[in-house]
Amino acid sequence: MKELTLKAGRKMFNENYLLAISFIIFIAAPILPAQNPNIIWMQIFGEGEFNCVYWVEQVGQGNYPDLPGFILAGCRKSYGQVHNDVLLIKTDGDGNTEWARTYGDSDNDAGFCVKPTSDSGFIVCGFFTDGDRSTSDGYIIKTDASGDTVWTRKYGDSGGESFAEITQTSDGGYIAAGYKTEPDEYHTDVYVVKTDSVGEVMWSREYGTPLFADHAKSVLQTSDGGYIICGVRGGIGTAFDVWLIKMDSGGNVEWNRTYGGDGYDAGYSVDQTSDGGYIVSGYKTILIAPYHHDLYLVKTSSDGTVQWERTYGESVSDCANSVREISDGGFIAAGLMETPMQGGCDIYVVKTDDNGDLQWFGTMSINDADIGYCVRQTDDGNFVIAGSAFSLDYIFDAFMMKINSGLVDVEDEMVDFIPGKFKLLQNYPNPFNTETNIEFYLRKNSNVSVDVFNVLGERVADLLNEPLNSGKHVVRWDASDQTSGVYFYRINTDGDSFSKKMLFLK
Repeated sequence: MKELTLKAGRKMFNENYLLAISFIIFIAAPILPAQNPNIIWMQIFGEGEFNCVYWVEQVGQGNYPDLPGFILAGCRKSYGQVHNDVLLIKTDGDGNTEWARTYGDSDNDAGFCVKPTSDSGFIVCGFFTDGDRSTSDGYIIKTDASGDTVWTRKYGDSGGESFAEITQTSDGGYIAAGYKTEPDEYHTDVYVVKTDSVGEVMWSREYGTPLFADHAKSVLQTSDGGYIICGVRGGIGTAFDVWLIKMDSGGNVEWNRTYGGDGYDAGYSVDQTSDGGYIVSGYKTILIAPYHHDLYLVKTSSDGTVQWERTYGESVSDCANSVREISDGGFIAAGLMETPMQGGCDIYVVKTDDNGDLQWFGTMSINDADIGYCVRQTDDGNFVIAGSAFSLDYIFDAFMMKINSGLVDVEDEMVDFIPGKFKLLQNYPNPFNTETNIEFYLRKNSNVSVDVFNVLGERVADLLNEPLNSGKHVVRWDASDQTSGVYFYRINTDGDSFSKKMLFLK
């Protein structure tokens, strides 16, 4: 276990996006009750070559358990290193780092999930790569409240194993699920291990089909003492499907079901709902040109019967890596939305009611390619999202942001970040009816122009052309004289040009 210092600050990153004007066929969509959520605060962790965060949970603040904080898990590779270590970060309620630890050996290791335990410590799972062979083992680390290692265990044999999620069980032990590469090395099976409180194996199970690439992405203990596993099932010559497996307390399968369509679909997260059923998130392939993935939610009964299923997104690829039922009975999901014009993706968050009807959604951009891996509701009713932000020059940073739980009033003020570079935010609301706001941050005084273009590359609005001081600026566009469709806003500063897409729906 190694202690390190992470720099965390309220800063946002440059988006070197060039405007690519092309003819676009726009299909009108109904007006949605949707706006970008307000970012209450955001933290960027690490200045190393590679920092990723895959999981976040709200926890107490050390000696002050009544004060909210957060625990995050991922991986880190520092300058000069050639391998990744498991990374844990403990923060206060505003995302400021209280401590950070790395764990592992001289090869590639990663932590995909962390959860608080009943003794105020933490349990982490992921994979560990043995230096004597190229394959990995499933990896579980138990720490105390300060992140000091209590015990570690590795699980598997000569194949490759990895755990995606771990949960403390009602008997004080743990259940972890992921995948295992079979000896023929041509297929993988769902791999589940049940341990006691010190990590000793009580039982393990493998589920799968020969020549299929079957993976578990999520596992929880259910209210009846059994377990629910969510993942992916599919193989050579077949499409992939969302897969749910319900087990009893001894790991025996009670039922299993697949969901999706004829294309390639996947399940990444499952939560048991207050009615005893389940909510599953992932993606579903839309087999209508242009072929793409949509964010996919499936609500089932306690026996896996579909109660409703919904897809969300545009004609680009979207995905939900995480979903949870929230206090109003609805659901929050987070993942990514592809940004083809920029060659990357944005953080994508969707809020629905209990029937899956969209209440609002938002996209948020930090760098060239940004992914929300985990979303949780906080004690105050808002939401926290953790993930990773990547730049096209191979800089990887971990982030955590807290967002507002409801629709954003256009007069609401965001926290005043002090950016290290220029930052152009997604307009809000988006999609919008009549008016929208374009917000940006200047690192230094600069001459600035803000223009709006239609899909033909024609300038339809000249919103600003004047010198501005460093700091935050907001420009409003009244589009009442325009037709519904896709538009692009471009900001030119001294020597740089930045752009984003927006959707106007009358």
